[in-house]
Amino acid sequence: MPSYDQRMVPARPDLAARHLEGVVEAARFVDGVVREVVDPQAPLRRIPSPEAPLDTEALRGERVMVYETTDEGWAWGQLVDDRCVGWLPANALAAPGPPPTHKVAVVRTLVFPAPSFKLPPILALPFGARL
Repeated sequence: MPSYDQRMVPARPDLAARHLEGVVEAARFVDGVVREVVDPQAPLRRIPSPEAPLDTEALRGERVMVYETTDEGWAWGQLVDDRCVGWLPANALAAPGPPPTHKVAVVRTLVFPAPSFKLPPILALPFGARL
């Protein structure tokens, strides 16, 4: 059994982050790839299954260091800010754009396709999402 917190250290018996080489035991070590959450919210789960317990959620604009992406559409990685490790839907992630400059400071805000609130909104962003 590992002597580290698996929720905070990007290491499993079969795979670990390269910076942990010599610190933890794993079959192989890999460099991560930075991705950004592009969905309003992305669930972070302990195992790659929609029925798995939810550990936390990553919000739009958050950065994730991804160490593995499966053919089934899951990405295993670590959230850059709060360091939580787990599985996210791979389609909720994309190559990072420019660093976010704004953060949603209300419970929820709507995103419109043009500067008119009469148009139907295209997204609803939660408190803390970054733009």
